[in-house]
Formats: sequence, structure tokens, C-alpha cells
Amino acid sequence: MTDDDALPSLQEGMLDDAMLDALFGDIAQGAELLEIVWKGGAEAYAGDPDAAASLAAARAALRERTVFGVQLRYVHAGTEWWDTLMLVSGGTRLVRMNRSHLAAMAPT
Repeated sequence: MTDDDALPSLQEGMLDDAMLDALFGDIAQGAELLEIVWKGGAEAYAGDPDAAASLAAARAALRERTVFGVQLRYVHAGTEWWDTLMLVSGGTRLVRMNRSHLAAMAPT
């Protein structure tokens, strides 16, 4: 495997409620939501015409702990990101991946 074949690096961190609220706000205000994938709860849905309501529902589900987690797939500043948010003891674990890097690596 060459360096060009490497998977994109993952960014990981722990978020408290205020940081999680800020993340959802940032996505609502400055990104194009592509899809929300529900983990351990409702089924995934994509192309929802009311992205703001979908984000609010995802945030509420995390706050109320009715799901294990959610994955937010969105485009910000021309880059596609997948943020996986998982409820863990002491907060919410964020794993972020730059999906545009994978698209650029795909064979043509």
C-alpha cells in the first residue's frame, strides 16, 4: 500500500452538551446536510426536505438518549464530512472523516 492508497485520517474527540449544541448549530447554519444515519434507533433517511427539523430531531434524540448515536453527512466549504456521534459515559464521542479525500482517491 502506498501513501496515496491510505485512508483519510480520522479526527476524534469528546463533546459536552454545549459543544454538541454548537456543532449542530454550525452544521445548520453553514453546511449542506446530505443525510442523517441513526444508530440503534430509527432507520436512516436521506434527502429530507426539512433538514433543520431533521437536525433538531437528531439532537433531541442524543439529548434524550433514545438512540446510541447518529451520523451526520454534510458538505461544508466544498468538502464532504461524515461526523459519527456516539453516546458514551461522560459525553458524546465524535469521529469525523473527510469523505472528499476518498472520492479523490477513487479509480477513474
